[in-house]
Amino acid sequence: MTAGPSEIDPRFERSVGFWLRAYPRRWRVARAAEVTAVLTDLAAPDARRLDLRSALGLLRSGWATRWRDRPPFWVLVGYRWQASVPAPPYRAWVRDDIEGALFPLRDQLWRLWFMLGLLAWESTIGVFRSEWVIGYALLIGAIVGLSAARSRRTAAKRALRATPDDAPGQWG
Repeated sequence: MTAGPSEIDPRFERSVGFWLRAYPRRWRVARAAEVTAVLTDLAAPDARRLDLRSALGLLRSGWATRWRDRPPFWVLVGYRWQASVPAPPYRAWVRDDIEGALFPLRDQLWRLWFMLGLLAWESTIGVFRSEWVIGYALLIGAIVGLSAARSRRTAAKRALRATPDDAPGQWG
């Protein structure tokens, strides 16, 4: 017998929602209610949390979904370093990336990875003191924090332009 929405324990629903965060946001919007209902049907009547096996299954499948939707490495490098626009099959991934919580940090780290790696390496061999590296990291963090909104707007204007092949209303 299927449990109605009023019979679902809110703690169980929160537990399922927590583990569903492994999936991309667009996937959760489309399918989270259905997955929660199925897991509620399969759970014990007094379950307050998702069992470990199901939770690990959701985690593994969510990461696999994220990995499958991700563009190939060289497309990703072009998108991050050269501001190129990925092909239409990866548009949903680009939208998730730009709207993600840590986009400004990811954007800056991709741009500055070589400098940060060089600073870390030089601090280990004794050229720079570790306080300098920490200071540079804090400076980069401040720059990321101050440029967050501008970075997101610029990336959205560049990568999320509508094309004639798009369905009407697909991109807002």
